[in-house]
Amino acid sequence: MQDYKAITPQFSVAGILSSGDLAKFKAMGFLTLISNLPDEEVKNGFTSGKARAEAEALGITYIHMPANGATVTDYDVVEQFARILENADKPVIAHCRSGTRSSILWSMVSARTTKPAKVIAHMEALGFELDFLEDEFEDQWQMANASSAKIAA
Repeated sequence: MQDYKAITPQFSVAGILSSGDLAKFKAMGFLTLISNLPDEEVKNGFTSGKARAEAEALGITYIHMPANGATVTDYDVVEQFARILENADKPVIAHCRSGTRSSILWSMVSARTTKPAKVIAHMEALGFELDFLEDEFEDQWQMANASSAKIAA
């Protein structure tokens, strides 16, 4: 398992996985694994099909939601990730090649309810430099708060 990092007590990220990593996650108490890694980026043969079979054998819910750098901030992709997180048994671990895409997706969702500057500071404290996405986080914040204002009116 590469680059495992707890973002919150209920959400963590990791890099590329190998056979056997899921048993470690199970022992750590994770109930859901979200794979943000497209199969075409898998170099070690541990594709989504193999990961799903191993996860299910261990009783871990497996969700394959591949994302790439070009789509990771798209509204529909972020919305899909938000719905998955909302409905997932926790704690959740998400993975991609390095953990960065998964952390960006979590941050985009979090920026809907937490001021973007706080999300950026939290992620920076964990070693993720995401300030280059400040405008995208602000967009998530604005969309979420515009929706809340309309409901309240």
